Amino acid sequence: MQAKEAGEQARAPKPAQWKLCKGPWGWRTRCKGRCSEEYFTAAERRPATAGPARQAMQAPFAVVAGSGGGDGGGGLLGLATFLANLFAVTSDASPPVVLDGALDGGASLKGAVNLLLVGGPKHNSATATVAAHWRDIGHAVSWRDGDGALLVDGCAYGGDGVGYIVLGPAPTVVNGDGMWAGYAKFTGGLVLVVGGTSLAAARAAASLGEPTIPPMARAPFTNLVPDFAVVGPRLAAEGLGGLLAAGHFDHEWHVASRASYSSVCD
Repeated sequence: MQAKEAGEQARAPKPAQWKLCKGPWGWRTRCKGRCSEEYFTAAERRPATAGPARQAMQAPFAVVAGSGGGDGGGGLLGLATFLANLFAVTSDASPPVVLDGALDGGASLKGAVNLLLVGGPKHNSATATVAAHWRDIGHAVSWRDGDGALLVDGCAYGGDGVGYIVLGPAPTVVNGDGMWAGYAKFTGGLVLVVGGTSLAAARAAASLGEPTIPPMARAPFTNLVPDFAVVGPRLAAEGLGGLLAAGHFDHEWHVASRASYSSVCD
């Protein structure tokens, strides 16, 4: 071995760095795809996405109404405007209200971090985009093709008069286009979806967030609304007895069975 020249410092070899991750497949050292840091950032809850439903309105948010309800979006837009006006009356929020079609054309969300989407994926293209993201990360909620029934942990809630409120993560978007145009980076905040199998059912679900009568008015969805709730056609007659399901998600957006209820599935 040759002696090092004067002044030359010996350099220790750089230690090898290993990244280990565990899933149903066992342990891996190549953390890519569903075993990547980016995936876990998107698929696991953190303080900014811990819920419950009211957290979606605790940062700047926008209300996006679906335009595919068969009436040009008039009914869903009316419901979205009603909810936005409730926030303006009961809090210091004044969220912008836009149609999903306007987002596809590059309309601005005015710095919104979170989204309140009115209408399911059949009626709101923004909800359809979010639903695809939820499928990718394994969120407990999805929508069945065809009849558009809500699936919560595989349990179907469909038919006339079924409405729902569901919380979930927004996708992280860098240099977005389409509905995310104008964002250099969308940070992947929260999305609260309010919808139903009909406009009346969506309105019934939204009623869970309506404030009580003055002088005790609260901002919408701030009182006793969990991560998700599914209402049936008997909600108006039976009050909370008309709930078909309600509860919370765990840290991976799976249903927390010990903190949830379903009248349909065990």
